[in-house]
Amino acid sequence: MIVNFPKPYDDEIFYSVVARYFEYYRVGGHKKILKALFLSDTISATLDFPSGLKDFCCNIKNGGFSEEYIINNHTLFPYYSRFIDSKKKTRILDSMNNKSGNIHTRVGINAGVFSPLQLPRFCRKCYNEDIKSLGESYFRRAHQIPSVPICLKHNVFLEKLYIGVNFLNKHYFIPPSVIENYPKLEASINDNKLVKEISQRACNLLKLETAHIFNNQAYLYNRKIKELGFLKNQKSIDLASLYEAFENHFSPQVLLTFKSQVDINDPSCWLKSIVRKHRKSFDPIRHILIENFVLSFNNKSVTTKVKSKKWPCLNPVCEHYNKKVISKYKSSIDKKTNREIKYIECSCGYGYTESYLENKGVTFRRVKIYGNLWEEKLNLCISKGISIRKTAQILNCDSKTIKLFLDKKCSNSKISITMIEKKKQWLNLIKQNSKMSITELRKLNPALYSFIYHRDSNWLTKQKYPINKPQPKLRIDWGKRDSDFLLQIKESINYLKITGYNKRKNKTLLISLIGKQAIIEKNYSKLPLTASFLEKVTESKEDYRIRRLKSAQMKLIKNNIDVNRWRLLREARIREDYLTSKIEKVVEDLLNGKELKDKNLLSA
Repeated sequence: MIVNFPKPYDDEIFYSVVARYFEYYRVGGHKKILKALFLSDTISATLDFPSGLKDFCCNIKNGGFSEEYIINNHTLFPYYSRFIDSKKKTRILDSMNNKSGNIHTRVGINAGVFSPLQLPRFCRKCYNEDIKSLGESYFRRAHQIPSVPICLKHNVFLEKLYIGVNFLNKHYFIPPSVIENYPKLEASINDNKLVKEISQRACNLLKLETAHIFNNQAYLYNRKIKELGFLKNQKSIDLASLYEAFENHFSPQVLLTFKSQVDINDPSCWLKSIVRKHRKSFDPIRHILIENFVLSFNNKSVTTKVKSKKWPCLNPVCEHYNKKVISKYKSSIDKKTNREIKYIECSCGYGYTESYLENKGVTFRRVKIYGNLWEEKLNLCISKGISIRKTAQILNCDSKTIKLFLDKKCSNSKISITMIEKKKQWLNLIKQNSKMSITELRKLNPALYSFIYHRDSNWLTKQKYPINKPQPKLRIDWGKRDSDFLLQIKESINYLKITGYNKRKNKTLLISLIGKQAIIEKNYSKLPLTASFLEKVTESKEDYRIRRLKSAQMKLIKNNIDVNRWRLLREARIREDYLTSKIEKVVEDLLNGKELKDKNLLSA
């Protein structure tokens, strides 16, 4: 139980609270302190989303701490939670309370533009004020939001801590006191009001009253942008106008500061994705940018009314011919000409496309499908013996179109006759080769098979073919394999002996040396000789430490240095934490000058 854990300051990040405790009670190393606080020495020093909070709260006796209180008031969870659905939120909270990872992946930070901060950021002016008023300083939560570059209180850009790689440890919480010895640079002042306004809106997300508002509408911004009047037709957004207005509202400096530059020619541009159906997560700062744009934009400047329009049916044999009764259509953009093309279809089945040619100033229409009603009239005219030209006049089309339909009809009848003949050929092929499967028959006549398959695959597969029994698999002689692996492992041990390898010789090392790791690990029970030999010759961690102690004793004696406990342990690189009763006895025997037989697999 921890009794004297420091009380967190207002808006202090949880990382800073633990770091101050590290500084107060630096006894036994940071791993021991982690073990005392979180009941685990593998907890990482994470700025935004700490884990292991459940054990931490149970271990703090002075009260005032709960998982919910820490998460809502001293982490960055509220900043992201507004844009996370309830299922993901539950998983993230569970990961923070327990000791599981993947939090940044679940939030969407790893795939975003702002990477999670590895080291804290600070404001020099805030630090000096804290020293005067509190006697110590702390890392503020608002300063650790990756997308917020300034201190809102003093309107200056934040400074980053830079620690050498040799001193950087993922389990070590860096205390705020290191700022005192940090180079004192003149703080850069922010002179952009919009940067401060956006940063203020981002920091407001840390407040509980705004943090848990989530709107799960897939087309949330799509609807809002359309309401502003950025419409190309009844359904599509006018991206050209939207990009122009967006870039006029936000200067390039602001967009660069928040890593949110836009490019209309970029197909994966974030602005296009956020105003369409949301298929991925976006950084909260980009939600704030689009919300700021929507709120501050003048609706009246681009609002246009789209009048409802109807189109006529162009089928001369339909009762709706030349009457504007069709109100629904499908719209698409031609990639080559960037022209809008509408597809209009009547209930009679007659469909056509319509597009406006700006260079000619005319509306162009093209028939795409004639429909059953039109084709029935064509068949009626042909059966009555009406000429092709007269039929074309009746059906309001070109005479070449009538010829194409007649040729298609004749070719379909020819295909049906040919299909019957091809099926007979295939049945004869089955009779002549009654023991062959469909795959073997296909190899005999691939052209015939391909013709029938592409026109009537169901008929082809329904025919009766003999079932080929699969060939039995070859049995593996595991006894021989066991002997071979045993011989190879012994050879690898000799190789280690020749090369003078002195590190720990465990099971994984010996198996990997022969290049058969997967086979041996998956079939360990089938290899008794190999398994028993490995159990016999491999070193445990305890045996390895004993061997190091023996080597350390010999080295000290060789160099004429007194053998005492602390020298022996330091030379053997063994910490007090790892001393077991067996190792303690070995140390005592070595200090008394006794000779020991260590378990060394090189002599096996």
